[in-house]
Amino acid sequence: MDKYEYSSYRTYLNRDEKGLVDISMLYSVIKPEQFLEYSRQTENGAFLEIYEIHKQKITDEEARQVIYRICKCKNVSEFQAIPPDRRGGYLNLMKIKGLGIRQICRLTGESYYSVQKVNQP
Repeated sequence: MDKYEYSSYRTYLNRDEKGLVDISMLYSVIKPEQFLEYSRQTENGAFLEIYEIHKQKITDEEARQVIYRICKCKNVSEFQAIPPDRRGGYLNLMKIKGLGIRQICRLTGESYYSVQKVNQP
């Protein structure tokens, strides 16, 4: 990709702020090293999750334990059987406990949008 003449990729790699692309927004959210790592990933279901500094990434096994403690569900089917009006509260608790949005989606079967829209306090 870095050899393609019409790509902005080189602008992001060289951190060239004089180009046509405004890279300041991206680098205000993630570090240049994170962008480089993300851009070199192959699509295998793993995506860049941005965690707050005080949060550490939680493994799926740890996340399953958190989900079980919150709603007593052992799998996706059990979670989906919960009435929708109660699921939102559970999703919010999962986010508060530090689970990532995509991780919650993967382990509960919920859509990205439904998890993202749940408000944290």
